[in-house]
Amino acid sequence: MIKSIPEKDIKTTELPGRYPKLIDMNNQSNKTKRKLIFFATALIMVLNTQVPVSAFLQPDPNRVPTYHNQNESTDIAFSQYLPLVKKPEELPLMLGVYPKGYPSTTTIDTQLKPLDAWVSGISGGRSTSIFGTFMDLKGGGNYKANITVPLTQIWDAGYTPFINLPAPDGVTAYQMAAGNYDIYIRQFAKAVKNFSNYGTRFVYIAPLQEMNGGDWVVYGGDPVYYIQTYNRFRSIFTQEGVPLQSVKWVFAPNGWTKQGDPLFEEYYPGDAVVDVIAISAYNWGYCSGGIWEDPITVFNNPTIANGFYLDRLRVMAPTKPIFIAETASSSCYDISGGKNNAMKDQWIQDAYQYLSTQPHVKAILYLNFDKECDWPFYIPGSNAYLGYKTAANTYGYSYIQPSRLMLMDHSIH
Repeated sequence: MIKSIPEKDIKTTELPGRYPKLIDMNNQSNKTKRKLIFFATALIMVLNTQVPVSAFLQPDPNRVPTYHNQNESTDIAFSQYLPLVKKPEELPLMLGVYPKGYPSTTTIDTQLKPLDAWVSGISGGRSTSIFGTFMDLKGGGNYKANITVPLTQIWDAGYTPFINLPAPDGVTAYQMAAGNYDIYIRQFAKAVKNFSNYGTRFVYIAPLQEMNGGDWVVYGGDPVYYIQTYNRFRSIFTQEGVPLQSVKWVFAPNGWTKQGDPLFEEYYPGDAVVDVIAISAYNWGYCSGGIWEDPITVFNNPTIANGFYLDRLRVMAPTKPIFIAETASSSCYDISGGKNNAMKDQWIQDAYQYLSTQPHVKAILYLNFDKECDWPFYIPGSNAYLGYKTAANTYGYSYIQPSRLMLMDHSIH
């Protein structure tokens, strides 16, 4: 079943530092002073760490004192320790969905909430952590209505927004890098700043996604100007005062690259400016001229020289979490175009099982609406593929509230 990780599992660690010289507990002249210091220290540590008082009633022989005076006896019954502090939680394995329709309360109520209830088996239950969407850099002419408000509605409904942000239609990476569209980046940044609520909310943003897809994006095929554009986005967001913690920047190429085109590694802007690495990878089946491929081939193709997508991501940026930024499967299993819903259902379950075993993979976002092919796995009141529900409840996927996800450690150790 979908897990919600309890707060008690948050790890703790000790901070380095120095404290005054230890007191010899065997010196009877210090009896009163010993008692005062003992209870004062215990009280301070309880207030700082929420550790039960009983933990301090006797010394722990397994703990090493923070400070020891080497000139005095080590036969000491009481030592002072630094306060414990919480370490950021590590990212769990999460589910994401691109619902049908532009982000809005209506889309959430008619698409995501019914889906979550179906997956969890509970009315009002949760399964989806990330709300995937595609947004217009020009804001559709109204940045508040089309950017700030939808992002806020997503957050308030308990989902973390993930934005794919392509260049405007017909615009190249060179034009973006030259600053010709800075006015729109600035307006978009201001809209995100307003959404951020003084740094208490965050969003994932993938600028110019699938930039290595030269055949289907005008801004593709140009690693040098892509990197300049990516850095330009980050710089302008900083200039406009978007809180640093309110954006997690995503490098999101396509997995497959056309033979002879620059590989996605050539577009990578570098660890210093990237928070999450990702790929798009679909099982087209025989829809739109594709072929049916098993999950291993779709996500980590071992049969072609420019394959091994997940392996290459891990080598390219070994400390970054991996998201599957876009994925889905058609049901076109037959070369003649015939559909096989049972094969699609099995593919979905197998894909989520396979990805749950892959190192560094932390989120999978499914395109749950018809676009080029019959991608959806769930249509409210109509069709549902049980393979998704089975996978979501079997292979360790967790729902994480956005405010909690914001504080999690977005790195691989």
